[in-house]
Amino acid sequence: MINKLHIRNFAIIDELELDFKPGLTVITGETGSGKSIILQALGVTMGSKPTKTMIKSGQDRTTIETSHGNIEYYRVIPEKGRIKNYIDDIPVSEKEYKIRTRNITDFHGQHEQQLIMDSATHIHYLDNYAGLEMAVNELNILYNDLDIISRKLEKVKANKALADERKELLSFQLNEIESVNPKPDEDIRLHEEFTIGSHQEEIITTISELNSRLESGGSSIQGLLNDSIHDLDRLLKWDPGLKDYVKLLNEAVINLQEVNAGLTQHIAAINFDRNRLRELEDRLQALDSLKRKYGGSLDQVIERKDSIMEELAGLKSLDKQIVLLEKELVDKQNHFRKSADSIHGARQAVIDELSLNIMSEMRRLQMPGAKFKIELSQIIDEKSFVSYDGQPVKYSADGYDFVQFLLSANPGEKLKPLTEIASGGEVSRIMLAIKTILQNGDPVDTLIFDEIDSGISGTAAEKVAESLVNLARNKQVICITHLPQIAVRSHNHLQVNKNISHDITTVSARYLNNEEVIRALAQLTAGNKYVAEDLSAARAMYERYHG
Repeated sequence: MINKLHIRNFAIIDELELDFKPGLTVITGETGSGKSIILQALGVTMGSKPTKTMIKSGQDRTTIETSHGNIEYYRVIPEKGRIKNYIDDIPVSEKEYKIRTRNITDFHGQHEQQLIMDSATHIHYLDNYAGLEMAVNELNILYNDLDIISRKLEKVKANKALADERKELLSFQLNEIESVNPKPDEDIRLHEEFTIGSHQEEIITTISELNSRLESGGSSIQGLLNDSIHDLDRLLKWDPGLKDYVKLLNEAVINLQEVNAGLTQHIAAINFDRNRLRELEDRLQALDSLKRKYGGSLDQVIERKDSIMEELAGLKSLDKQIVLLEKELVDKQNHFRKSADSIHGARQAVIDELSLNIMSEMRRLQMPGAKFKIELSQIIDEKSFVSYDGQPVKYSADGYDFVQFLLSANPGEKLKPLTEIASGGEVSRIMLAIKTILQNGDPVDTLIFDEIDSGISGTAAEKVAESLVNLARNKQVICITHLPQIAVRSHNHLQVNKNISHDITTVSARYLNNEEVIRALAQLTAGNKYVAEDLSAARAMYERYHG
């Protein structure tokens, strides 16, 4: 419920603060007093588009604040710069502000865009009447699930298309590495072997020459050592201190013999033929080629091989993911179709009843020739997985039905979409009839009618008043009226006055007490120059409903 409206520097209003009450509130006042301006300001705080022309002359900005429940909605319209929007003192974007306020009020005026005049909302009114809210909410969830799965499947398929190219490259790289099949540190070992093999002649010649110098003939190193040992042995009988040196020379001879034997065996082990050298050279070239392509060392080549195998395994899993996602998508589609069929049947079952009820209410509002029909239709969509009567049809979060209200306001006129009918007092009565029947399913808390009584009087006015009172049992209803038949039925009577003094215009508004309401009713009936009889008739009218 709207609790408060605070206006500053809006049109002809300097500053005005109003507390709104529950039930039916009527707003009366002279033509041009500012009644519609107040509702226009309220509409701006509830999301309608503001303009710079709304700023009072001579001011640089206008501000409007509305409280709904415990939430404050506040807008600042500057002469220059962007409009600022606040909810509970927190700045919000224009889009978020409109979303947050769209289900608070519904304006029915000659120049206001009405919620029910948007054909996209008609399906929601029908579903609320049919008690399908829970079923449709579940269908919304299914729809979102379908969207998520479809997007995921599309992404995985796109990845697979790229993966096929990637897989070809990775497979080539893996085959190249596996065909060589490198082992850790293999290049180091083979390089040592190749170096020996490629210099084996020089190694053998040098070692052979060294062996000859070590032990062949009396002039060999070993022969010289033996002679030295013999000479020192001869001197031991005179100098026993030479014994240790004889021992060291004997050890040297033994070491030389071991070196000689080892070198002889080493030469025997060197037995490279040219085929082996070619094998080593080819192998080392193959390993060097892998190192250049895949990291610079055999360890990195082997790591690259492992990562390629891991990536290929992941790419192969895409096929499995696609199969699983396609199955999940089909299951969700089947569930969606079944639920949409059930909801369609429930809608179809109530459209005639709802149409008759609304048409009956229109006739009660003195529109005897009016006809109303709810049209349930589908749109062909060749790409859709949903079908109706054997044809693929477009679907949404609400199913595959498209709902439209059709109206013929006068006898002889064809039924036309409600959204194509010009706004005015007649349309307001049509809206009143629809909302009277659908009030339990109407999402808004507050209904506002500007000039709903345009073009009606007498019995029609009384019927409109009854409908407004009926609506006010469950919602807050605010209505500008010029008719006493409507004003007398209100729970709250707000009168707006405009005063001009010294070329300064001020607007004020206040709630009337019982006696003031009676005088206002007399004024609505007979004008400003009402007489005692008019006042007496107004009192009788008032006591009829409030006695």
